[in-house]
Amino acid sequence: MEEQKNQNDSKNDLDSALDNQQQKQLKSKKSFWWVLIGVVLFLIIATVISVNVWNSQNLNQEPKNLENIISETSNKEIIQTQDEPQIHTTIEKITKKILYKTDNNLILYTPSTTEKNIILSSNDILDFDLSKDQEFIVYTLKEGGFEGNSDIYLKNIASGDIVRLTEKNNMASFNPIIFPDNSKIAYVRRIYNPTTKKLSDGEIWTINVDGDAESSKKLFGSNDEFFIKESDLDKIIDENGKWTGDYLCITQEEIDSSKIGIRSISSDGAIMNYWQKRWAPECSGLWETPRFSEINESDFFTEKFRQQNTFNLDMQAWDQEKLNWQPEKIFWLDDGGFVLEQSAPAPIAGNSIYYFDEKQNKQWEIFDSFKQEARKYDTQILIDDIIKKDNGHFIIAYSAYKRLEDTKYFVDEFNFGDKVDIANLNNKNYFAIEKLNDHNDQIYNVEFLDDNYLIYSKQLEKDSYGLYLYNITKNKEQEIMKTNSVPEFKI
Repeated sequence: MEEQKNQNDSKNDLDSALDNQQQKQLKSKKSFWWVLIGVVLFLIIATVISVNVWNSQNLNQEPKNLENIISETSNKEIIQTQDEPQIHTTIEKITKKILYKTDNNLILYTPSTTEKNIILSSNDILDFDLSKDQEFIVYTLKEGGFEGNSDIYLKNIASGDIVRLTEKNNMASFNPIIFPDNSKIAYVRRIYNPTTKKLSDGEIWTINVDGDAESSKKLFGSNDEFFIKESDLDKIIDENGKWTGDYLCITQEEIDSSKIGIRSISSDGAIMNYWQKRWAPECSGLWETPRFSEINESDFFTEKFRQQNTFNLDMQAWDQEKLNWQPEKIFWLDDGGFVLEQSAPAPIAGNSIYYFDEKQNKQWEIFDSFKQEARKYDTQILIDDIIKKDNGHFIIAYSAYKRLEDTKYFVDEFNFGDKVDIANLNNKNYFAIEKLNDHNDQIYNVEFLDDNYLIYSKQLEKDSYGLYLYNITKNKEQEIMKTNSVPEFKI
């Protein structure tokens, strides 16, 4: 009996041991699944946190590949278009913004953030300007009433307030330019004749920025309604002796166009560079002849300037006669000085670039085609823009045109007194090029944004153009936008 009892006790002990082992195994399996569930939950939570952190860090970055996403910010709309280039953070030091026109919009572009704010939307925008402090714009809109009618408006960028500067009447107003001190606007006015249904050749006027009609003042123009009269034109006669309706050497479009326009105003607001259309040589229609005048209508260039602004042509046919350079383009400097690009009188081929101080003393020969053997190298130098870094240092953007070769665009730092090194241009780096016999790669309107950035327009192919920002230090071009016409911009 006792042996049987011992056997039963042993069996019970064995069963108990087996139960304990099974329970341990079960507990082990449960622990395994709890650990696995914990790991999965940890990974999910970590992923969510990482995504949130990434989103917070990239909240202000422009998304890529978006189709016309427009969001409201204050009074302005921010546009983000498909596949726009990402501008590097090195641009953050740029404080200036760029106002440009695309389609029916005026857009203010901030290079440091690549933000594009729609300032104005209209199908009737003709031209525009941006104030030097970049606080307001002026623009011209087409108007009804008669063919060619237009008026000028001013808009405060921050508040969105709009002031109409010119009234509805029998005058077309356009080509507004803001004076550097923001006090007034210069513009072109043409009077409409309801009998002939024609517009006059044009005059330059000013008006205060508040639109006060009493402040309007005429500056330049013709005392006559027309200073190029159709009665003076040579009519083209057919084989039967009848007038064909056309004129010799001039098109109807030229006849109907404005004969005057504004280019720029000096930094102190005292001098204006404008143009008037005059007869061109060799039956080539009307050309824009540059004018340089004080706002009080006196000639800007003094007699002292004219006496210095001559050259000797070392050719037997001209008997070393003294000839006058003809100013074509002027670049105003803040110190009162200026740089002139000038041409030789027709039919002589030649040009020069000189710096004059505020008293109109010729101080610096940057380029002179007769002194620097331009004929030897068959090359002409044209200046696009200049910026003064300090008293002794300048940065100049210029192009080199060589007959039967590509036209190249350069930007160089010059010490006062340096000349364009025409002999070594082929060894220099250029930032843009116009290929010979290729009319689809033209460069337009090169300007300095600051001492490290240029902005310009470029033709890419037929009916395709782009607006570009160029980093001088990094020799890097960055695209701002593309359009189907030459981009207009102001800075």
